[in-house]
Amino acid sequence: GSERVRINSSGNIGINTATPDCKLHVVKNVAGTISADGNAVLALENDNHCVLNMMTPADKSAYIMFGDPDDINAGQIRYDNNINALLIDVNGSERLRIKSDGNVGINQSDPTAQLQVSGGGAYVVTNSGRAAEGIDIQSSSGDVNGAFGGAISFGVGQTGRAAIAAVQNSDDEDNVGLTFFTHPSNTGTADAEEKM
Repeated sequence: GSERVRINSSGNIGINTATPDCKLHVVKNVAGTISADGNAVLALENDNHCVLNMMTPADKSAYIMFGDPDDINAGQIRYDNNINALLIDVNGSERLRIKSDGNVGINQSDPTAQLQVSGGGAYVVTNSGRAAEGIDIQSSSGDVNGAFGGAISFGVGQTGRAAIAAVQNSDDEDNVGLTFFTHPSNTGTADAEEKM
């Protein structure tokens, strides 16, 4: 028969490989000229899609947990088969959830919209007006008077969009206003028009 498992002199275990890159290296088929990261403890390799398949009963969850000496479960990625939801915990608390209907909640365990963000307090004008308890959209304006920065767009069809964008009001990129755009054309590829 053929060799299927090898333990080398470093204590690394190779399944279907004679040259394991780390403590456990499982090869379905060789991916090519590639090596596992030097910090890897487990390497999975295939010449096609490589899948780590975690299976549980329908009323249980599959977890990947992250920890340190102070907290063995400081973070986790969990798929709850019971409610068909993906949950991400950070610093011991759930921070993001994707429900079975596709709704995404950030600091919200039961989002009722496609994206629902819940902050820990009210909007305040300090910190240069940044929405520390909500959503902050930023992009570079190029430091040019009249240039547009962070924006959010709204649409009904596949191409035409209305938008709200930050606009630089002077040569200083911290002097910021808002401008509004609509797309009054029936031609989807036509430019949006600034209205205010």
